[in-house]
Amino acid sequence: MFDQRVDIFAPCARGAVVNIDTIPRLKRQGVKLVCGAANNILKEPQDADRLRENGIGYVPDFLCNRMGIVNCADEWMGYLKDDVQVAAEQVYPDTLRVFKHARNLVINTAKAADLLADIAAAELHPIMGHRGRRIIDNLMHSGWAEWDGRSLPAATAGKPAADAFEPAMHEAPIRHDWDHAKVFRGNSPAIAGEPVSTAGAPNLAGFFIPLLMDVRVRALQRFSGQKPRRVLGTDHGGLSLQNAVERTIPQSREALGRENFQEMCLDFHSRNDAAIRQQLHLLGVGYDSKGWLNPMNRSGQETVSAVFEALNRSGLIERRDYFAYQNPTRGTILVNQDVVMEPPTSIRFTINFAVDGSKTVIETGAFLPELVLGAVAIAVNTRGKFASLVGKFAIHPVNERRLAVVGVDDLEVPAKFLVPAHSQQDAEMAAQLGISERLTVYDELGRINPRHGMEGDARDIRDLVIRRLGKAVHQEIGSWNVPRCARTESLVIEGVSQQLFVNLQPMKAHLRQAIESGEVAFNQAGWQRHALDFLERHDHWCISRQHWWGNDVPVAPNQDVLSTWFSMAAMALRGAGWPDSHHPAPVEEVFCSPVFLERWVIPAQLIALAITGRPVFNRIQVFGSLSLVERQLQETGIPDGGIPDEQRFVMRSIRKPMRTDTGNQIQPRALMDRFGADALRLGYLLCADNGDKRSLTLSESQLRKARRALKVLSTKIGGVLNIARRNDNGISINLFDEWIVSHCRQVRDRARELYQNCAYGEVAELLVDTIEHIKQYINVAARRKKSASGALRVTIGRVMAITEEAFSPICPFIFQHLKAETARIASATSGYQEQAWLSDLVAHLRSLKKEAVLSSPDPLLLDQLESALPEFARLSGIRLSVSHQPAAGKTAVFGRCLVVESGELEISGGGEAVLEWYRRILG
Repeated sequence: MFDQRVDIFAPCARGAVVNIDTIPRLKRQGVKLVCGAANNILKEPQDADRLRENGIGYVPDFLCNRMGIVNCADEWMGYLKDDVQVAAEQVYPDTLRVFKHARNLVINTAKAADLLADIAAAELHPIMGHRGRRIIDNLMHSGWAEWDGRSLPAATAGKPAADAFEPAMHEAPIRHDWDHAKVFRGNSPAIAGEPVSTAGAPNLAGFFIPLLMDVRVRALQRFSGQKPRRVLGTDHGGLSLQNAVERTIPQSREALGRENFQEMCLDFHSRNDAAIRQQLHLLGVGYDSKGWLNPMNRSGQETVSAVFEALNRSGLIERRDYFAYQNPTRGTILVNQDVVMEPPTSIRFTINFAVDGSKTVIETGAFLPELVLGAVAIAVNTRGKFASLVGKFAIHPVNERRLAVVGVDDLEVPAKFLVPAHSQQDAEMAAQLGISERLTVYDELGRINPRHGMEGDARDIRDLVIRRLGKAVHQEIGSWNVPRCARTESLVIEGVSQQLFVNLQPMKAHLRQAIESGEVAFNQAGWQRHALDFLERHDHWCISRQHWWGNDVPVAPNQDVLSTWFSMAAMALRGAGWPDSHHPAPVEEVFCSPVFLERWVIPAQLIALAITGRPVFNRIQVFGSLSLVERQLQETGIPDGGIPDEQRFVMRSIRKPMRTDTGNQIQPRALMDRFGADALRLGYLLCADNGDKRSLTLSESQLRKARRALKVLSTKIGGVLNIARRNDNGISINLFDEWIVSHCRQVRDRARELYQNCAYGEVAELLVDTIEHIKQYINVAARRKKSASGALRVTIGRVMAITEEAFSPICPFIFQHLKAETARIASATSGYQEQAWLSDLVAHLRSLKKEAVLSSPDPLLLDQLESALPEFARLSGIRLSVSHQPAAGKTAVFGRCLVVESGELEISGGGEAVLEWYRRILG
């Protein structure tokens, strides 16, 4: 078995089969990865280092065999069917995290997995954190406690009532009703959300902005009677999708062929596009399937080509040389936004150059040692320690070429080798020094330039160059701010390439004027300033890419593709109605994240001005991008003097964006299957703000808060429905019932204002608070005598009708269902009055810590207060009494009701007639 030529070695039975004797045999047979389900795959810990040194990846057994571990844990904790499935879904992303962590720390994957496991061990229990309550509920509802051992347990009449809303049972019929009624088809105004990337499976971050769009549309339908048209779709994923497909094929894309590779990318895109639409549907984010935007279907490709040709005819497309970042390991050109300056652990190389006629060695630094092949000169600081060597020649340590040592004033380092072919700064420096030579290290595919007498890709050449450098190179490990690819975290270089640009200059003044005049509006003034600053900095927009996957450039002889962002900008015009209409009405609102504002919305506005004469979006709603918070162990810096580890290490919270390559993505369906669509929708919005932050944190605590609140509502309404089945004829409405109805009316009016301002975080908090009020009302009102319980069911019917109007844009499933269920038990009644002061009265009573006296000059109101007094007292938790002639004290007036506490005379609020009556009593 060890002598078979394979790519993956998967031990799944005996342990310790990978060891010092077998690893060389695996290396000889070309094994690239060891991944199996056997316990203790390695014979000793050092074998992990041996695998790494031999270039063989290793997936620790407890990582890839986690399904078996979870299944064993369930043997004593209780089975839930989705546990193993969820564990399986996390194998791939967690494996990526382990390999990335190992690469950053320059350690083997076994150590990296142990470190990440230690971090996870510090968190709440991953299983008990979500299941304890559910297991108990299942046991109670099944009648398990009364099981006699002879027959299967069954729920009896005495058991707690079932929840009024079960997501798995009730959401699907509601979605079917929406589809049948075509509720997602609209006309005007048009509301758009940023496209969802198909570079990977659906993820939580990608659904946040479409959800905001959906809430906006539902609120407009609810409160203004409009039926907006929804503009939504996917982007083709660009380089991220191409990289994802490349990881799935055993050979290079060049070996596969461009046509076959593009076909695989199209299949990948189509599968993810379908999955995105399906999970948006499950989440209740509606869209008109006929208007779904896809840049890779026939109409999408035609639109992208038409936009390009229209700009080209106008003379706005230019082709010119451009210094761009390049990922040498991928052979791809990157725009500036794809590059991040991050300081993860890196290896820095010091390369020494001997000098003719001198014993001094010039030390230069590099993070990519293979760049030394492109050196054309050695620059030294004229005030540094190598200044005396200016005018001499250094010997290239690889090919022994003679390189001139030149002096440069104010050089940031003592010395550096100049590579003008791969650094704009070096190119400018060489031009000033009169050096015209350019030596490229990589070709356009990221392979080594044949002129250097070597063959292979960047990774292979790096090792070869290091060996050739021999004693002339030294390396050290540390943290430096170096440019990296945001997707792969690989180090990037600069290189000259010929690119296509759109000249934005002719349209910038028009867009600036539209923004300053308010024709194009923003939800926050800060984003308006950001857009204007962005316009000042950008005159040209690079739209070409040296990928294989994307929309083809119609005039490109070298088969370049258009950037993802250009394709999405074209889709924005199609969403508005172009090219069917040459001057379509703009989309009224667009929801986007800060990154999409810069890379999609503003460019789309500019090309729309060029083609149609007007912007494509009227109002721009910008909300922060969603990130996850991960916890990592970090050293405190305290010297190790025998102190325990809990003092040497602390847990730090680190915010990280959700991306395919980081392996920290979660599919929305995984949470919806457990908790329901509404809980996820509410959890999303609890993390939202008013749109003034670049980044938002999707907090686990907020998701739990949302789930808990909706569970409480479902449980309490289920109890009311159970009470309603009793035979009672009495419906006696009192002030306590009118309080909750009046409070919900106020909540509805407040929610309407918040929706208008897109303050979704605030309206989500308002929903949670309202559920707490409803729970407290039901807890108190349910203690009434059976003969009076009719008021409870009638009141809850009214409450759910009001709150459904207020909160169905956020949680449409549960509120639509509960409104229908409670409407069946709530007979029509006109016994409720609009008494807004009741809500303020109850809020005041609940703020008191001592007893209080209620009074009123209105005898009828006094009788009503006395009737509801026990319930107000239980709700507020203080002693209350009613008096026709209250004594002097600290007094607050609400409507025609007084609340008097003992203490010094003090009067606040209220009408003059009530205050005059009170003053007469006091004499």
